[in-house]
Amino acid sequence: MIYRPVRERDPETIMRLAAESVAATGYDEVSFTSLNSGDYSNLPYLLRLFNRKFKDKNISFSLPSLRVSSVTEDVIREIKVVKKSGFTIAPEAATSRLRLVINKDFGQEDFERTLYSIFKGGWLNLKMYFLTGLPTETDEDIEAIPGMAAEAMKIARKHTGRSVNISVAISPFVPKAHTPFQWCGQIPMDEINRKNSYLKRALSRKGLKYKGHDEKMALLEAVIARGDESVSSLIEGACNGGARLDAWTEVFDFNNWVNAAEKTGLDLNALAEKSIKPGQPTPWSIIDTQIKDDYLNKEYEKALSSEKTQDCKLTCHACGVKCKSGQYLSDVKPAELSDRTADSFKARYNPVKVRVVFSKTGNMKYLSHLELLTTILKSLRRAQVPLVYSKGFNPSPNVALSPALGVGVSGEREFFDMEVTPPFNLNRFRDIIAQNMTLPIVDMFFIPLNTQSLCKFITAYRYEIKNIGYSTEDIQSRINTEENRWILPILVRFDIIDGSLEVLLKDTEKAMVKLSACVKALTGKELEDVDVSRKAMYGWQNDWVEPTQQVQG
Repeated sequence: MIYRPVRERDPETIMRLAAESVAATGYDEVSFTSLNSGDYSNLPYLLRLFNRKFKDKNISFSLPSLRVSSVTEDVIREIKVVKKSGFTIAPEAATSRLRLVINKDFGQEDFERTLYSIFKGGWLNLKMYFLTGLPTETDEDIEAIPGMAAEAMKIARKHTGRSVNISVAISPFVPKAHTPFQWCGQIPMDEINRKNSYLKRALSRKGLKYKGHDEKMALLEAVIARGDESVSSLIEGACNGGARLDAWTEVFDFNNWVNAAEKTGLDLNALAEKSIKPGQPTPWSIIDTQIKDDYLNKEYEKALSSEKTQDCKLTCHACGVKCKSGQYLSDVKPAELSDRTADSFKARYNPVKVRVVFSKTGNMKYLSHLELLTTILKSLRRAQVPLVYSKGFNPSPNVALSPALGVGVSGEREFFDMEVTPPFNLNRFRDIIAQNMTLPIVDMFFIPLNTQSLCKFITAYRYEIKNIGYSTEDIQSRINTEENRWILPILVRFDIIDGSLEVLLKDTEKAMVKLSACVKALTGKELEDVDVSRKAMYGWQNDWVEPTQQVQG
């Protein structure tokens, strides 16, 4: 309501923003988000335009959960062009009566058509999103949720001949200010728990996955959404008590809010459940959104009587904003476009492989292996390297790193291989990648496409453990103890140079090098307590040789 009138960006403007964002960040996915992305007038045109420009670069788009009525054959076709992951639809309520209450009705035929399109498109993972605790809700409405999800499974079997993975996400309804339900209180916590417990049992019996939203978090959402000025003291108290990043479930601690409520004398449940008689002033009445309370009250009454209100893009309902219906919509464009992709490069050659040598030092040593890969891939996309991608539903760049480096351990000569589409000017791209990468490039060169992978070739590692304060005799003495003799098969050699320990370790058929255990055996210290750097890596070809000297055997 408060975002009225409906305003739409022109598809060409969206494309420009998307292109600029991809070039600046190196991300491989663009999210088209809004309050209801499925209602965007030019959605099929935009998606096709996006795929025409970006599909050959394997950059995909994502949409938030779509209402059942928003899912069309055109949308389905474009979503799976680059990457096909799970699909999310939002029925929100499982009975037609309750859907009319929230003005989001669709019929059984619409539901079956949508599911048919999804399963026909090849999806085998579906997420359905429902709300509980909606105004006028009854137990019959709750009991219909497992039935609707089971019907989706039945339709899936009918059209695919197999079962699919269906998960059902349940969130408690949170009444919000400046909406027709602003006068309604949230249902009590014990009711939320009762309904969630029932749904969890009923869905699991039908072979469906249940995913619930934390009811305590929903309680706080209602308190903050409809609270008055006293809630500011609650928020400050919770913050002072340690509440940080509470939208992240792994750090959310409800006790911080309970303690703050006790200190401020507020009753969280009473605040969330409080109902207000329509016409009475609310804490947010001082805010003018241009939407009149009389209009909201009228819509509330229509909701209680299950009377549908038509889309205001088509018919004005005199809400108070004083716009013209459809005034700020983008001009409708045709869904069909020519398949000719003017600015995409069609590969006419076999791919080639490039090996890159880089260093991972300073603060970058604290990146995990996965974070390192993500950083490298974003850098390569920013540099517009013509990467070759794998096949399948979720294509990924053919980029492979050398064996993982532990978090906190520096690497002076690390490697990654990448397959690229020729022509590929090595000198030009070396400079471009260096400009776009936060990791210093040491070297870059071509290798045969069938060169053995880094992880298979590399079996030995040279480390420097700095300033340990031990002599050669001290290290030898530690190795000779019964406790540490296990390291002998993987220890090639060691030297003390200027007070630092340099050690060459190798993988064997029976044991792989585990750096933390080796550091403990050699120095008696934990890995995080010493300064370690990986100086080089080797593979065996009549001698220990670096990947820069690797010969095709």
